[in-house]
Amino acid sequence: MTNNPNADPRPLCQFPSGSKVLVDELMSCRSARSRLLAMGVTPGVVVEIVSNDCGPCRLKVRGSDVCIGHGMAERIQARLAPADAAPTLRASLSGCACPGER
Repeated sequence: MTNNPNADPRPLCQFPSGSKVLVDELMSCRSARSRLLAMGVTPGVVVEIVSNDCGPCRLKVRGSDVCIGHGMAERIQARLAPADAAPTLRASLSGCACPGER
């Protein structure tokens, strides 16, 4: 355990608007996990939280705007992204078995 509370993963919905986070783990049922993967939310990807107030969480993922409900956002474990972190498609898909992606 580290002294920095931002280093420990926590649910995506707990980060304020404007945060850039690194997705650690998807802790959902199979169908919700598949949906998140299809939207580009994969472990290792950097996500910008555009809006996390009332209503759905609006995210910027791989250059696209995505909205998910707070229930789903609670099941995404993330941590603050390092300042030099940039979203890269190849790095974030390394652990994903997506057909046609090599």
